[in-house]
Amino acid sequence: MNRSPNRPLAGVKSAQTPYLEDGIIAALQHTLSLQHIVASEAECANIARSLRRISPRDGDVPPRKSA
Repeated sequence: MNRSPNRPLAGVKSAQTPYLEDGIIAALQHTLSLQHIVASEAECANIARSLRRISPRDGDVPPRKSA
């Protein structure tokens, strides 16, 4: 967004601007936190797949070797 740091957002009283910006920052931080959790879950799934390839559990069918 092209605006000077001292100019309030359109339609927002200048006294409200810091609170609005804090809310936007908090929302972005929350979104990044959720993305980190999703990435961590994906990484856990990758690790679990790797472990099953190394040592399959009883009843698990080992993955086929590609030619």
